[in-house]
Amino acid sequence: WVKPFDRLTDFIVTGSEGDRQQQIDLLKRPKAKVVRCYNSIELEKFDPQHDIRAAKMNLLLDPEIPVVCTVGRLVFAKGQVYLIRAMAEVISKAGPVNLLLVGDGDLRPELEAMARDLGIEKYVHFAGFQEDVSPYMQAADIAVMPSLWEVFSLAMLEFMALGKPIVTSDHSSFLEALTDGENGLIVPAKDSLRLADALISLLNDEGLRRALGKAARARVEANFSIHRLVAEMMDLYD
Repeated sequence: WVKPFDRLTDFIVTGSEGDRQQQIDLLKRPKAKVVRCYNSIELEKFDPQHDIRAAKMNLLLDPEIPVVCTVGRLVFAKGQVYLIRAMAEVISKAGPVNLLLVGDGDLRPELEAMARDLGIEKYVHFAGFQEDVSPYMQAADIAVMPSLWEVFSLAMLEFMALGKPIVTSDHSSFLEALTDGENGLIVPAKDSLRLADALISLLNDEGLRRALGKAARARVEANFSIHRLVAEMMDLYD
């Protein structure tokens, strides 16, 4: 069904190199037509010096308890099933940790039941769909993106712009944005135990959290600002 559109199209723009390759391999689109232009954000909207403690209190969360946050639709592809299993391990080893899940979707009843069955429901907070996710992101001590599939996550870039230490799965789009141990931690997808280990390592090491968060912000500033995106798109039109 894409062929009639492709014949009318000079270029097809995609948000990551991994997605570009899938467009070529699966849809048989001509290589010369498919252009990768990374998703980007307006850095000016994200202040890495925000007050995390105040953000927690604004959400009626105990400011003394660490917060892990993820943003995305509640669907299997986003990997929240593996995250909730990981959080049970984290809480059993590291003590109380709040998990914020921002977003909604068909998987929500299953995820709520899983949290109850694992005995961690008091620490798992379903925020539902939010027009403005910034207050929830600001309350995070650690960001996590356990997705099984992404093109190139804007939520990931927003967490990075806020200076959050981030743990992601090893999906190709995250590997394009992050370097493991340098500006984030990357673990195998669907591996709850490895995910739990990465979260625990950050919870136990404030210096590592600071270093990864600072490096994440620098990575976004250097590579994923809206100004770069506009320049690339204008070059393409020209």
